Amino acid sequence: MPPKSVLLVEDDALLRECLAEMLGDAGWRVAEAASAAKALDWMAANGMPDALVTDLGLGPGISGLALIAEARRRWPGLRAVLASGADAAKLDMHPTDRFLGKPFGVGALIRVVTELTTDPASVRCCTAFQP
Repeated sequence: MPPKSVLLVEDDALLRECLAEMLGDAGWRVAEAASAAKALDWMAANGMPDALVTDLGLGPGISGLALIAEARRRWPGLRAVLASGADAAKLDMHPTDRFLGKPFGVGALIRVVTELTTDPASVRCCTAFQP
């Protein structure tokens, strides 16, 4: 079975590079996007990834939460992880999305993406992962 694909959306280039390397080292095929618009373009060209991992604050343009909503409108089966330092309880998240609280460790990132992409029964609403 080929490795699962993750689309990582983060506007901070250094952080995006580090997270992509961590996910790649753990066995995922990682595509990167610096903005919501670039992520939507990537999905339009390549199809839905096995998981979308996005920061909440993506600089100019739409937020990570709005990105997930738009991507899910186009690809209804989308599985997504929203990373943020915000309070998950205050975010209007889809019941199948995961929340990854910042700061987070590599173990938490790997765990949430693994669960999201391998065990459909594990998908829960707004589950916060901390280091």
